[in-house]
Amino acid sequence: MGRTPLAFVVAAALVWGLAAAPAAAERRLKAHHRRDVPIIAIGAILYTVGEVAAKDSLSPSACRWCASNGFDTAVRDKLRWSSTGTAHTLSNIVGFGVTPIVAAAMTDLVGGLDGRGGDWFHNGVILAETGVLAATVNYVVKALVGRERPFVHALAPGDKAGTADPADNNLSFYSGHSTLAMSLAVGAGTTATLRGYRRAWLVWATTVPMALATGYLRIGADKHWASDVLTGWALGAGFGVAVPYLLHTECGPSTPMPVVARGGGATTVGVALAW
Repeated sequence: MGRTPLAFVVAAALVWGLAAAPAAAERRLKAHHRRDVPIIAIGAILYTVGEVAAKDSLSPSACRWCASNGFDTAVRDKLRWSSTGTAHTLSNIVGFGVTPIVAAAMTDLVGGLDGRGGDWFHNGVILAETGVLAATVNYVVKALVGRERPFVHALAPGDKAGTADPADNNLSFYSGHSTLAMSLAVGAGTTATLRGYRRAWLVWATTVPMALATGYLRIGADKHWASDVLTGWALGAGFGVAVPYLLHTECGPSTPMPVVARGGGATTVGVALAW
């Protein structure tokens, strides 16, 4: 099993185990605004500089990872839409619009149903911090790796400089849309679960499918290879678990990760992190 599928399996096990954890696993989440606000602000500035202001100078002018592989090529051939522009537009709407809104709204909804509507601001800080960190790290990796996007890979060498956004040609690995959407979906689900909201499962059930759909649409838009999306899902899920758990639980990272145990703990479903 390659590194990307293995990372995806581990992340999926983490997400599944945490999503299935009972409400009794509640942790007291604590805000640290003197730390959280600078992290969010600095991360947002760095991402904006990299993605907008200095993209032409920071992005690789030539691919460093130019070759494809059988797996990515086969998935591209099966899932690429005939109207890639439509898939691209939908991925923007779902990944950058619908998923963040639903993640925040569902977390606040299930909290409010438990009479804990006052958690909304701290929940929002957690999600903002999760998304900003995931997106910033993603852009740094994309710029360093320099993988050629699939639609660019399919062009004749002389046509590659004539794309609509040449600075974006070699920023394929790994998918930023998939990363952001999954980080917010899992971050919202993790937050709701750690708080012990009785209907935390609703957060997982509504947001994770949107993150999965975002990744699918990125392949349909011919903007990313399947391995880009799988990696984005895996690392996005990792940020979604790590930020609320490691940066916001009152007991800190030495507290065991909640797991689901059957038969008095004889069979453990999920993954426990030993720090």
